[in-house]
Amino acid sequence: MDEKKSFRRFLILNSSQSISLIGSGLTDFALSYYILQGVMKSGGQISQYTILYFIMYLPGIIVAPFIGPLIDRSNKKYTIITSDTVAAMGSLGILLVYMSGHLQVSHIYMVVLIKALASAFQTPSFQASISVLVAKKDYGKAVGLAQVGEAVNRIISPLLAGMLFYYTSLETIIFLDLFCYLIALLLVAPCKMTQLKNKQEKTSSWFLKDCRRGFELLLQDKLLVSLLVLFIFNNFFISVIQVLVQPLVYVMNERNGALLSNSLALGIVMTCGGVGMMISSIAMGITGGPKKHISAILILNGCGGLILMAVIAVKSVLLFSVGTLLYFLTIPFILGSNITIWQARVPIEHQGKVFSIRRACVLGVAPLSSLIAGAAADSMYYCYDHLPFIHGIVGSADGIYALLFFIIGFITVLISILFRFNKNFKSYHNESEGGLEHG
Repeated sequence: MDEKKSFRRFLILNSSQSISLIGSGLTDFALSYYILQGVMKSGGQISQYTILYFIMYLPGIIVAPFIGPLIDRSNKKYTIITSDTVAAMGSLGILLVYMSGHLQVSHIYMVVLIKALASAFQTPSFQASISVLVAKKDYGKAVGLAQVGEAVNRIISPLLAGMLFYYTSLETIIFLDLFCYLIALLLVAPCKMTQLKNKQEKTSSWFLKDCRRGFELLLQDKLLVSLLVLFIFNNFFISVIQVLVQPLVYVMNERNGALLSNSLALGIVMTCGGVGMMISSIAMGITGGPKKHISAILILNGCGGLILMAVIAVKSVLLFSVGTLLYFLTIPFILGSNITIWQARVPIEHQGKVFSIRRACVLGVAPLSSLIAGAAADSMYYCYDHLPFIHGIVGSADGIYALLFFIIGFITVLISILFRFNKNFKSYHNESEGGLEHG
């Protein structure tokens, strides 16, 4: 076996990042709910809450296209450790301000910005490390197991944070975040990760040349360009859902008599999504995922859209939780199939720069969609309050969000059907999907 390839080292790295994700997930949930609660109780506009997501995505998008060359030329292990440390320092800063009794929303925005910058380095570094540590035949399994870590985060973090927010305080949650960081650091520190020798020239202009090379590699592969366009559309609407799901559950729980605390109700819904993601991630980790990657992406994407359309009939947190679980069953197979294609078609030594460009393009729509989501919700609330006939359409305040979900689901199904006729996808179907090579 190649000395650089070690599935065992990948498992250690993946475990460390899973633990780190859980810690960060606790703080992320608590901070977002802290702002949402303030907006709902004060009767403020939802757009005030969506600014959080705008700040969350924007910094990483600005720097993402330019950090790829740095990732390719650096030791990915140290990049991951540094990124995790920066995020932990942001959490520590919030903790100190909170303990002093002077926590403001502006402080939360600042920490979210710092975490976004750290994530811009951490995510492509971790994805590129898979190709360094794992043989090509095991890419699908490694991607699936990596998504298991994210799924564990989605299961544990919201439910635990929702309970802790209600029964303890923000202080306890951040302490747990920092504890998770320390465990992750102890796991990843001894893990050896060979740095690939970069054969490219090291002149004063290498940075700009590497950036340009990343764009060239992407643009010359028409299949990857088509995939990128599809996921840009998808992420635009997914970002809208991500912003609106929390106020939807909050309003829905209040309308049903608030049998659970709002934070716990939201935690349960998000945990159900994590359970769905966990089931599919384990299945992908065991099987390596679908063999017909493009077909899996389009079919499952369409199924996800149908699930969103069904949300309009939801009247309880319980039923919504079930729908969330079903929706997230599709995500690991969609993302895993997509990442597997990219890893197989992009040379290892260029994956950092290309993956960073992909991340910037896909997430680039998120700030815009976050602001649009807030504006759309506020506009529909205005119509609900001032136009009586709107009551007959949406029924209740949570019906406003359900209608938006239905529209997004319909567009998602339509996009999946239209991309079925994409000529680059059609030509890919004629290739052997068992042994992909970079073209």
